[in-house]
Amino acid sequence: MQPSATAAPAVEKDNKRITTGWTFYDWANSVYPLVITSSIFPIYWSSIIKEVTHTDSGKSPVNFLGFQVPGSSLLTYAISAAFLLIALISPFLTSLADFSGRKKLFLQIFCYLGAASCAGLYFFEPATLTASTFVFIAATVGFSGSIVFYNSYLPEISSEEKFDSLSAKGFSMGYVGSVILLVICLVINQFHDKVGLTGARAAQLSFLLTGVWWA
Repeated sequence: MQPSATAAPAVEKDNKRITTGWTFYDWANSVYPLVITSSIFPIYWSSIIKEVTHTDSGKSPVNFLGFQVPGSSLLTYAISAAFLLIALISPFLTSLADFSGRKKLFLQIFCYLGAASCAGLYFFEPATLTASTFVFIAATVGFSGSIVFYNSYLPEISSEEKFDSLSAKGFSMGYVGSVILLVICLVINQFHDKVGLTGARAAQLSFLLTGVWWA
């Protein structure tokens, strides 16, 4: 199969400006797995479920789209649904990345989907549990979809012998960027009362900052 006539023109490989720009996307989007997937969001989610179920364990059922779902399992189901959707659309996304000539457009679409969804979690509270679950799923899809197009740029901007070093640089940038924001968010959450914020508002502000940082 030949690439479509709309394929983007070749770019200069190993161009420092281009490769540096590529690594900075890792700086931006790596805040999602650290702040949302791994640290602040799961703790906040658990507190919301406990408030909704009026229990200390959060294991009582919650109403989700008319179904009674164990509160402690809902986040697991949401993550599973997101990854199932990603698995279904990834082959299609890969083909688009290779043959559409619109990698940048699709990267932007998924980037802004993820960033906007993270920012949208600012409104996550007990009354918005169902809507916020879908927003979380959208954030996960946005992150994973953007990675498909982000990684597809590597063979275009780097010579093969520099793949590993450039990937490592991107990983390092992502690690540094995500840790910086995580520290900021942890400080906000730890000392929220010093600036007149509730614990819930501090967590919500962390989600908003994640979306802004990513975008």
